Amino acid sequence: FPRADCLEQLLPYTGKKDIGILAPRRLLEGEIFTHDFQAYNLSNPFVSMYSKKLAGRHITSPTEITGTAFEGPFIRREVVEKIGLPNKDLFPTAALFRQIMNHVPSRNDPNKDLFIFCDDTDYCLRTIRAGYKILYIPDALMDKEKFFSNDTWNERSKKKKWKRFYQIRNSTYLNHHYGRNIAVKYLRGFNGVMGYIFIALFTSPFAKAYQWKDIPRLWKAYCDGIHEKLGIMS
Repeated sequence: FPRADCLEQLLPYTGKKDIGILAPRRLLEGEIFTHDFQAYNLSNPFVSMYSKKLAGRHITSPTEITGTAFEGPFIRREVVEKIGLPNKDLFPTAALFRQIMNHVPSRNDPNKDLFIFCDDTDYCLRTIRAGYKILYIPDALMDKEKFFSNDTWNERSKKKKWKRFYQIRNSTYLNHHYGRNIAVKYLRGFNGVMGYIFIALFTSPFAKAYQWKDIPRLWKAYCDGIHEKLGIMS
């Protein structure tokens, strides 16, 4: 939920033609919440793709980043004209989406089959590759709702389990699609899925979050990512 002056704080930076996306600062219960980062690691499979994260750093002025979340970004029209809209589902009606796209002369849309996870990372990476910058504006504030605040690990994991397939598949897809070597393309996603398989394997006898029957589904998520098979799972 953007604060009353959030847009006002973003607008002064729209005059810079090389700025493609402006990202506000998100707050969770009054505390800074950020997954924004300043570099992509596409060459080392044993570290995260997201490098130089802003979390834990004292940021007081506009800062150039390379990735942000789809929570309040202010996207330049020229970016949309070059790489398309992030996702038609962000618009309240199909008619509004068609009306906007009719005024966009040409585009190379990002993959809209990314569901829930990594669609924002994919769009930010495409924005950077198109020659634009992304700017984090700490004075532009928006509040983020807190989910699962009083849940135990078991309860929270059960509620989020249906999303885990898309998290594994989409992150595997990103590494396979953009990775600069074989290790990143195949091993980084493998490392990720094996972590969840081990959790399911060792916690299923005494916890209800995962069951052994979940393991084939987790492995399928990795395989679908490697084969770049996206969309909503039926």
